[in-house]
Amino acid sequence: MHEKKSYGKVAKEGVAWSFLREGVTELVMFPQSMILARLLSPREFGIAVAALFFTQLSNKLSELGFNAAIVRSKVIEPIHLSSVFVVNLVVGALTAGVLTAIAPWVAAFYDQPETGQILPVAAISFLIAPLGTVSAGVLIRDMRFKEAAKVDWYQGLVFAVSSVILAWYGYSYMSIVYARIMAVAVQAASRLYYARWLPSLRFSRAAMYDVLSFGLGMYAKRLLDYVAGNIDNLVVGRFFGMVTLGLYDKAFSTMNRFLTRMNSAGPNVTFRVFAAIHDDASRFQRAYRKVLLSSGMMGIPLFAILMATAPHLVEVLFGARWLEATVPFQVLCLAGMLKLVNTYASSATQAVGQVWSEVWRQAGYTILIVLCLVALRRWGAVGAAGGVLIATAVMTVWMHLLLKRVTPLQWKDMFEPLLPSLQCGAVAAVVAVSVGWAVRVSTGTVSPWVLLGCQGVASAAAAAAFVLFARHAELRALVCEVARDMAPRQVAKHPWVRWYLDRFAELTP
Repeated sequence: MHEKKSYGKVAKEGVAWSFLREGVTELVMFPQSMILARLLSPREFGIAVAALFFTQLSNKLSELGFNAAIVRSKVIEPIHLSSVFVVNLVVGALTAGVLTAIAPWVAAFYDQPETGQILPVAAISFLIAPLGTVSAGVLIRDMRFKEAAKVDWYQGLVFAVSSVILAWYGYSYMSIVYARIMAVAVQAASRLYYARWLPSLRFSRAAMYDVLSFGLGMYAKRLLDYVAGNIDNLVVGRFFGMVTLGLYDKAFSTMNRFLTRMNSAGPNVTFRVFAAIHDDASRFQRAYRKVLLSSGMMGIPLFAILMATAPHLVEVLFGARWLEATVPFQVLCLAGMLKLVNTYASSATQAVGQVWSEVWRQAGYTILIVLCLVALRRWGAVGAAGGVLIATAVMTVWMHLLLKRVTPLQWKDMFEPLLPSLQCGAVAAVVAVSVGWAVRVSTGTVSPWVLLGCQGVASAAAAAAFVLFARHAELRALVCEVARDMAPRQVAKHPWVRWYLDRFAELTP
């Protein structure tokens, strides 16, 4: 009983720290994105994005999949850690060399010489990133989410500040490349400092064999994740041109920023907990329902609000010249809802050791994205967004069929917890649209800043009211549990909080 309580509280604390990490990071990154959108043109963004499709592989390739094996394994010795570190170093160096060698072919592929000039410089990150990857696994294995949050704060702050300064001084698309290298260096140094793990060049074949199968499966899965999440940029850049790529990427990166912030708060925590309890069917079932309920309530209403406010949001964040990205952004928000759900299905299947089953589905998803993009290319950025949505919907079906086969979960466990979030999202979106209409009718011409502020406040209030008072017993029980376990003592003693907990005490577990 004590173990159950400790895991539950650690999971809540981990998610809380992760959300705090993402919230602080976003306070830095959103202004950076707004400023860069005004300093760089769509073409400059397109050039940087085209080249960074390859350079961002540095994290995926250098980390391999052995960190996940470190997190999942019940017993890890120092020799396991040093062996993984040696492999990461070798792969990082090889990748840097390959990336430099293929730069001319990449420039020819895009018919843009600038993309080839970026790659040799960006390859430096392949040499730096492996220094901190094992330390990152150590932090997650020990559930030291506070330190992991600080690492991301430092990295985000360095990237945001340096990219803006460099762009201001005329470094154009290279400002993004240089800033990313600086951020990777800070990330590696911070991970080493907080993990208190000293890199070693000791290597053991036996130790590598212990983590090889699961690690290679995670490697293939993460690599396919990256390709599936970025191959749309490759296809759009090749067939649609740099301007369209810049517009499409602005829509995708904005949606993905929200998705990444929400997903980074849960999967690392839930993967560690699911791996620890996967042998207990009933406990696993309860945990998954609770995770899906909480993540859905945080993500789906947010995406619904973003869709409803998209025209004003794009103009406020990036300026009027980016308004063509509005409809692709709205379509991609629908895909974001599905990706949010798929992330936790992925954590559950990986926790029970079925990573290779997911790899084959991810490969099919990647191929499907390419086929959909090619089929819908005549509709430009909107068609590209629609292709991603169609492919993601198919992947959602594949993942949940797998989840039902390899875990004790039933269909009701996978979809019943999402009903409150879907209802909440619909309510919030209707409120946002209604408030926008009312403000325009009553005031005539209105600043998009004012309109977006009114819509945001009203829809957020509607979503909060739904969470607190909707007639969903499981949702109310979750709210009460989180309030009891996580609220500061002064907040927990507030009369309104005490009234709420007393009023719905019979619903709490």
